[in-house]
Amino acid sequence: MKRKFLTAIVMAVSVSAAVSVSAQKVTFFSPGFEEGVKSHLGLTESDDVPQQRTDTITIINLSGLGIEDIRDVVYLPNVQTLDLSFNDIRDITPLLPLDSLHNVDLRGNQLEDINVLTFASSDSMVVSVAYNYIKDFSSFFLPSPCRISISGMSAQKNRNAAYLDLHQLYADIDEGQPVIKYRGHSNMDGNAFLDCGTTHVNVVLDGSFNTVRITDDLTATTKASITNGEKGEATYVVPPAQHQVLAGRTKTVTTGLPEDYRLGFASAMYGTVTVNGLSLTYTAPASGEDDTVYFSYYKGQQLKGFSQFYMGKECTVPTIIQQTEGGESLKLAWQDGKLLVTCPQGALGGCTEAAITVWNAAGQLLATENVDASGGIDAEIRMASQRGNVVIVQVDACGKRIIGKCMLTR
Repeated sequence: MKRKFLTAIVMAVSVSAAVSVSAQKVTFFSPGFEEGVKSHLGLTESDDVPQQRTDTITIINLSGLGIEDIRDVVYLPNVQTLDLSFNDIRDITPLLPLDSLHNVDLRGNQLEDINVLTFASSDSMVVSVAYNYIKDFSSFFLPSPCRISISGMSAQKNRNAAYLDLHQLYADIDEGQPVIKYRGHSNMDGNAFLDCGTTHVNVVLDGSFNTVRITDDLTATTKASITNGEKGEATYVVPPAQHQVLAGRTKTVTTGLPEDYRLGFASAMYGTVTVNGLSLTYTAPASGEDDTVYFSYYKGQQLKGFSQFYMGKECTVPTIIQQTEGGESLKLAWQDGKLLVTCPQGALGGCTEAAITVWNAAGQLLATENVDASGGIDAEIRMASQRGNVVIVQVDACGKRIIGKCMLTR
């Protein structure tokens, strides 16, 4: 029955494109889709797009191009990873015939119903659907020809409610000073503000990445909030803080979050950390190394933010409190849908094997891979598109742990 239904759908969405598919030159339905494909292929705006070129595309990023009509996916018969996030898509039926499609990012569109995906031709599919208007996910808990993994079910919008939507928010250190990095938007008129200690500044919720520098001393800052006024709900931020803890000792630190929040993922570079309500209990390593604790926090089921605490023998403002993509021992980069992880053999203590684990800021496991480290690490990890997200990369080798953080961009 499902396959008959699928056949009818495929015929309905593909009949108007059939003539173009067989032609040498592709004729697009969507200007935004055409722009994205030409950019991917390195073509100019005036160039024709040969069908032979689009047949070779297996990974493509079409995020944020104002796409409403996705019938042009018929020209991507071999696509495996497809980023359609932050467009204006309402109908995803054209995706159904793509039997090679395994990763699709549909975040931030106008979707209200995606149950039709259970009729997809693909044998398995990972789908990101956060920041849409979907209410019913019941079909995905029933047997289906396509094994589908859905993320972002709980992060849906309501067309009839005023909201302030921060779909990327985390605290960091920039040249020794605390900052808030964020990306989001609001459906309210007027300004939004960030308040943190004596800091009161406008924030721009236009969907782009922005940074606000916090003027208070790092040790005096406990929490911040971003709000768009009386009608918008405040979203609390935990800026980076530093705490003194001696080698082998245990210390409990509070995040200062309101009682209706909860902590999620927590991990330390060298020591161990556990979650206790809205506090973190940290045990320093016997070696006495300075450390960084990464953690995320929620309100209900919705991820609200990501931050980090610096744990050191002395309480002095650090210039760098985590190893990042520019660090000496661990370098991270995002390129063509792959996370590139490199680390010199000397930083691994002479270990010849290593395990790489990747999480997003919410603590969701994205990838694990065991690698040969006899000559250092030079690994490529392919993941479903996480563009615009912070990922945390942990390398374990012979008891040594290195953690890095990377922003995945286009």
